[in-house]
Amino acid sequence: MGPSVPRPDPRSPYEHLAVALRDQITNGAIAVGQQLPTGKELSKEFGVATATAQRAVVLLQRWGLIRVSRAAAVQSWFHAAMTRCLARRVC
Repeated sequence: MGPSVPRPDPRSPYEHLAVALRDQITNGAIAVGQQLPTGKELSKEFGVATATAQRAVVLLQRWGLIRVSRAAAVQSWFHAAMTRCLARRVC
């Protein structure tokens, strides 16, 4: 049997982007409660289509890493405040 031929990565572009964002979230580069960039901003930053960026955000939501709402700034603040509150155990 000869050497194995490397296979192309089977993940789609939106999965690659979701993994990159997941890594930023888990290593603290994107702080708890911080708002994510918009789909348009993500598409420019990562060189993907806006629809690809939006699908990555949906995947992050399914993984339970982010919350999406129309009032994202309010929810983002609330989430960060609750995280601090729970960390200090004084709610």
